[in-house]
Amino acid sequence: LGPEGCQFIGPALTCLALLTQLNLSNNKLGPEGCQFIGPAIACLTSLTKLDLSNNQLGPEGCQFVSPALACLALLAQLNFSNNQLGPEGCQFIGPALTCLTSLTQLDLRSDLQQWRARCITFTDCECLLCSSCGLEAAGGTTVACALKQMSKVTNLNLG
Repeated sequence: LGPEGCQFIGPALTCLALLTQLNLSNNKLGPEGCQFIGPAIACLTSLTKLDLSNNQLGPEGCQFVSPALACLALLAQLNFSNNQLGPEGCQFIGPALTCLTSLTQLDLRSDLQQWRARCITFTDCECLLCSSCGLEAAGGTTVACALKQMSKVTNLNLG
């Protein structure tokens, strides 16, 4: 798809008001594509599952996606893995994640070491996937704090 395709797909997505699942993984969206996809996702208020993994979003792409996430009150599953978010990107996404009160599965593989504990404290989250995160001591502390508040977790992958 790439950024060029997003120019056409983004506006088309806004017409899909009843869409419940959107998989945009492995499309090389990059920050440029997020300019078109981010605002379109905000219109998809029926979404329960969103996969944005492996899209090279980086911090710049997070600026466009984070406002959209805050609009998705029904979202139960979010895959945001492998996007080279960095600390700056996490600062954009973190506050939006706190609005996702229906979230039960969050996939942050390979990006989790950047997240602050406040970004992953979901009391109803059932599945947290964090493998290949390179947690180390600081990241392990962050996950431990979050897990103490996630009493409903039934699937945990830290491998």
